[in-house]
Amino acid sequence: MKIAIKESNRAQIDAALRACNGHAATAHTYTCASEIIGLAENAEEVLAELLPKSARSGASIRAVSGCRVPNSYKYARVATAVSIQRGSACWYLTAAHTTHVWQQGGRIGLPTLTGAQAALALAKTRAKFEIEIGTAEVSA
Repeated sequence: MKIAIKESNRAQIDAALRACNGHAATAHTYTCASEIIGLAENAEEVLAELLPKSARSGASIRAVSGCRVPNSYKYARVATAVSIQRGSACWYLTAAHTTHVWQQGGRIGLPTLTGAQAALALAKTRAKFEIEIGTAEVSA
């Protein structure tokens, strides 16, 4: 599966989510394209802090739908797990399947970067601070 996550592909994304979830699961699942579009927008914001736009292609994020429920709720719930990957121009929905979540609910994972992307992200972060060497704190 590789569906570009953009407004013009809403019907395709909706169809992929329906095929994944079936007709019964709707309460704690991704059910519409707007949720996946929002996920891609958030992922782009995360990558913007780490990488220049020209280096974002190939990064990916996995997410599982569903929010936390009270501890008294002891049964597993059906949720949707999706993987999205950044292409050269936009994000793509690359996988969607059902999974189960418990009280903790789903989550949006950290971005997965290639080795080259990780090196760029680390260099960008390191450029934001200096390390002071050779000073000792004096205690009174």
